[in-house]
Amino acid sequence: MFLGLVTSVGGGVIRDVLLGERTALVSPGELYATVALLCGLLYVALAVGLKLPAPLAEAAAIAGASLLRLTAMWRQWRLPHRFDLLQLLDRIHARRPRGPP
Repeated sequence: MFLGLVTSVGGGVIRDVLLGERTALVSPGELYATVALLCGLLYVALAVGLKLPAPLAEAAAIAGASLLRLTAMWRQWRLPHRFDLLQLLDRIHARRPRGPP
């Protein structure tokens, strides 16, 4: 899974750098690496879980990745902005009423 993610994202970054474009990887909220991860999971589920032949599982994962990425670009789907989990937990903890233990 990790190698598939790094390969797909790395190839896209190299393409963008060679074309002189801003990489989608660093665009906030862009569905880029997420699509690669989800379709990698789809491949593993089909090839290992359902025991489909590897070429069929590969074709399905490629089609799924292409469809999901193009749909995300067309519909302008974005991931939520990152947040500081520790800051959120501190705010939740500060709101709790203090009482006797």
